[in-house]
Amino acid sequence: MHFCYTTKMIKAIIFDCFGVLLVDSRQSLIDEFPEKKRELLDFRAQADRGHMSRKELLEAFSEVTGLTTEAVDQQLCSEHTLNRPLVRYIKELRTQGYKVAMLSNLGRGWFHELVPYDEAIALFDDIVISGEVGMVKPQPEIYQLACDNLSVESQDVVFVDDIERNCAGAEAVGMKSIFYKDFEQFQLQAERLLK
Repeated sequence: MHFCYTTKMIKAIIFDCFGVLLVDSRQSLIDEFPEKKRELLDFRAQADRGHMSRKELLEAFSEVTGLTTEAVDQQLCSEHTLNRPLVRYIKELRTQGYKVAMLSNLGRGWFHELVPYDEAIALFDDIVISGEVGMVKPQPEIYQLACDNLSVESQDVVFVDDIERNCAGAEAVGMKSIFYKDFEQFQLQAERLLK
């Protein structure tokens, strides 16, 4: 008699933060100060790579825009809210035995300002923040680090991001990816991949 055992192909799902887990308007300062776009993007990139602390980034944004650091902080933090349908979905994934992580290009000190610590550890098995590890998406090493932290192979992972080049970076290391546009579209694609 011949037995065939099947195992779940996808073992883990890794989510981006901004534009996926958090519905955000990180673009708001750039939209408000288009003539300062290059400087603002440069500061944000430095923070994402871990070269600037949260305090230093707020001070740099303040200097460039003329807003107080408090006003910049309030604007950045007040415009982010949890994607509640996605949070419910993540909780369901975990009850089904999937490992779930977050991988975000984000400076040090920001994530727990936006998502309370208790809520974050209830949602994720691991959190990789670019500013804390000194790498950014779409560098292959940061995706591999996320897989290593979950003890899974890249081909057993679905990566979800709202930026196409980050999805392409995940696919380059063997992951499957979903380019996130909205929850309904994401859920349909996820259900197909998780069958």
